[in-house]
Amino acid sequence: MDTDRRSRSLALSLACLVLPPVVQQAGRWEEARRKTLAAMQEVMGDLPADVHTRPLDVRVTGSVETDAFVRQTITFAPAHGDIRIPAYLYLPRDWHKGDRRRPAMLALHPTSPLGKGVVDGQGGRKNRAYARELAARGYVVLAPDDPSFGDYEYDFGDHRYVSGTMKGIVDHMRGVDVLCSLPEVDPERIGVIGHSLGGHNAMFVAGFDPRIRVIVTSCGWTRFHDYKGGKLAGWASPRYMPLIRERFGLDPDRVPFEFDDLVAALAPRAFFSSSPDHDDNFAVAGVRRAAESARRAFRALGVPENLVVVHPDCGHDFPPAVRERAYRFVDMALGHRRPELISSSVFLATEPGVRTNARAFYTHPVGFEMMSVHSRQTRSDTADVAYRRISPDNGRTWGPATEVRTHEKRPGGVLRRYLSTVFVDPRTGAFVQMILQGVLPGDDPLAGMRHWTLRYALSKDGGRSFWHEEPVVHVGKEFSPEHPLPGLWTGKNSMMIGASTCVPIQLESGDILQPVQIAPLGSDGVYHNPGGGYTYHDCAVLIGKFNERGTIDWRVSERIEADPKRSTRGVIEPTIVAASDHRVLMVMRGSNDRRPSLPGYRWFSVSRDGARTWTKPQPWTYRSGKRFYSPSSCSQLLRHSNGRIYWLGNICPHNPRGNHPRHPLLIGEVDEVSLRLVERSLTVIDRRVAGDLERLQLSNFFAYEDRRAHEIVVHCTPIGRPHPKSKERKDKRGLDWTGDALVYRVRVPLR
Repeated sequence: MDTDRRSRSLALSLACLVLPPVVQQAGRWEEARRKTLAAMQEVMGDLPADVHTRPLDVRVTGSVETDAFVRQTITFAPAHGDIRIPAYLYLPRDWHKGDRRRPAMLALHPTSPLGKGVVDGQGGRKNRAYARELAARGYVVLAPDDPSFGDYEYDFGDHRYVSGTMKGIVDHMRGVDVLCSLPEVDPERIGVIGHSLGGHNAMFVAGFDPRIRVIVTSCGWTRFHDYKGGKLAGWASPRYMPLIRERFGLDPDRVPFEFDDLVAALAPRAFFSSSPDHDDNFAVAGVRRAAESARRAFRALGVPENLVVVHPDCGHDFPPAVRERAYRFVDMALGHRRPELISSSVFLATEPGVRTNARAFYTHPVGFEMMSVHSRQTRSDTADVAYRRISPDNGRTWGPATEVRTHEKRPGGVLRRYLSTVFVDPRTGAFVQMILQGVLPGDDPLAGMRHWTLRYALSKDGGRSFWHEEPVVHVGKEFSPEHPLPGLWTGKNSMMIGASTCVPIQLESGDILQPVQIAPLGSDGVYHNPGGGYTYHDCAVLIGKFNERGTIDWRVSERIEADPKRSTRGVIEPTIVAASDHRVLMVMRGSNDRRPSLPGYRWFSVSRDGARTWTKPQPWTYRSGKRFYSPSSCSQLLRHSNGRIYWLGNICPHNPRGNHPRHPLLIGEVDEVSLRLVERSLTVIDRRVAGDLERLQLSNFFAYEDRRAHEIVVHCTPIGRPHPKSKERKDKRGLDWTGDALVYRVRVPLR
C-alpha cells in the first residue's frame, strides 16, 4: 500500500482533523506518534528497556583549553557491552558553581573516519565544525563518535541490536544522560544537531528521546520514496537498517514509516532542516513534500513556527549563513543568549515635582564622542527647558550643560521648539537634527494637532553648530512651508515625530527614512478625529536624500491608515527597521482610549519597495501568531551589530485601558523571516515593584547600542515610583512628576 495513503501516518491523521481544541489535537498526536515509533522499531529493532540503567562512569582522558571553553576527551559506558563510547565534551570557561545552568547540544558527526573530530573542525572541513562553534556560543556540547568512526571500534555483528541505527540511538540517548548529569547543564534545555549521517541520526534519537527540545538536521533526510528514486540499498547496510532489505525487500511502499511521519512525530518540539536545492544524496523534492505534510501537525498543535525548512543554493553542505540561522533557531528554542539586564543607575538626578528626561547618542559615524539631550518636565507633552552636553569618552564623563530654549511667546501663542531625533550620515559624517516646532495658541499641546511642523538642521561638527536649517518640504513647486506635504496644511493639520524612539534609519540606496505621524484632514479641510480618542494620526515615512548642495530633498511615502473602529487614536509613534531581505518593518502604537472594550494591540506594516508603499496595518503578534496586549505607548526597533533586531516596549497580561498599564518595560528579539516578536526571547528591563503606583509609567524611553561594550543602553524616567524628593502636590491624575533619568544596560550576544 502506498505510504501516502497509510492510515497510521501521523501527518495525514492530523491533516484530517477539523481542528478541535489543541488539547484534543495533542491526544490524537500522541496516539499517532506512538504508532510512528512502533513502525520505526519494526525497521530498526526494539528500543531496549534498560537504556538508562547502567552507571555512566564518565572518564576524562584529555583536556584542551581555549579562551571560551575547555574541550575534554572523555569516554562513558554504553547501555550494553564493554566497548566504551568516546566523545568530546565542551564546557564553557565562564560558568561557575551557582551560575544559571546552560543549555546543551548533542553534536552528531557526518560520515568520516575522523568521527567527532570533524565537528571539532579537524580535517579541514570548516563547514562541519558545529560542535566547536556552538561551544564558542556558550553551549555545553557533547560530540560522541558514532559506532565504527573515530576512536569507536564496533562490530555491527553484535546481535544485541538489529540495526546500527538502533545502536546509535541508544548510544546517543546515553549521551543525553551524560549531559543531564552535568552541573552546568539545564536538563530542560537540550538539543541535537547533525549533518548528513549526523543529520538523520539527530532525527532518529529525537524521535525516541523527548528530553531533546530542538532538532537541527542538515542534508540528513528525504522521503524513502524520493531517495535515489526509491532505491533503498543505501539504507539497508548493517550500519543502518538491514531489515529494509531482509524484511521489506528494499520497497519503499512496504517500509512501515516515512520521514513525513518522523518529522510530524517531533512536533511540537522545534525542528530546523537545511535541505539544499542541489543535494545529490537526499533529494530536495522529497523534503518539500514531507515538510508540507508534516507542517499540518505543527499547525494543529499551535506551533507552526517550530517547523523551519530552508533550501540553500548549494550541494551536500552546511554553509556558514545557514549554520548561523540554525544556531539562532536553537538559541530561541532553548532560551539561550536572551537579552540580560546587567545594571540600572541614575543618569541625571531630578528636582522635586520635575521629571528629568534624557537620552544620549553618538555624534559621528565612528568614534566615541556622544551628546546627551535632557529636559525638565512638569506636565505631559511639554518640556519646560532642555540642555545639551558633550562626552568625549563614550559617556564616561560629560561636559557642562548648554541650555536649549524650548519656548517663547509669539503673537499667535507660544512657540514650542523641541530637539527631536538625530541621524548621522555614515558616508559624509553629516549630523542631521530633526526639530519639532509650532506656534501653539494658548500653549495647549492639543493645538499642535493643527500647528506642529518639522524642520531639520545640518551640522559638520557633530551638532555643536549648524550651517543650515529649513522646514521639511516635499520636492515640487506646489509645496511650501505652509503646504509642506500632500494633504498637509500648516494651521489645518500637522505632522510630527511623536517620540524619540521614532529613530531614522538609512537604506543601502542612501535614502534616509524618518518615520512620522500625520493628523488627517476631514471633509471640511481641517484636522479630523474619526476615532474619538485623545488624538488621531496616520503614519508615514519621510524619505530624504542628500543633494549636490549638501542639503536634503524630501519626499513622503503613502500613509499607513488604521481603522478607527479598531484603534481610537489611529496609529502613532512609528518605529522602523530594515530587514536583511530589504523589507522595512514598521511597528506602531494604537489605542483603545475611550473604548476600553476594544483590544489594545501594537500594530505593524511592511514595505517591500524602500518604504514607499505599505501593507495594511495589522495587530503585531508573536512569531507563533499568538496575539499580545500592549498599552498605548511608544516602542523602539533596534538593529544591533550582532545582526539581530530587537524591540523594546510595554506588554501587559490583560487588555489595557488606553495608555495604561505602561509596565513592565521589555526587550525581545524580532524574527527576521516572519518579522514578528519572539515570545521566548523577552526579557524584563524594569517592572512595577512594591510601592509603585498601578499607573507607573515605564515609557518615553530611548535605546542605542554602546559602540565599545556593544550592550544596549536604555534611557527611561519612571513616573509613579516613590522618590525621596517627591512633592505632596500631585497632578489631576494623582501622579507626582518627580523622576530621575535612569540608564539601564542590557547585555546581548555579540554574534
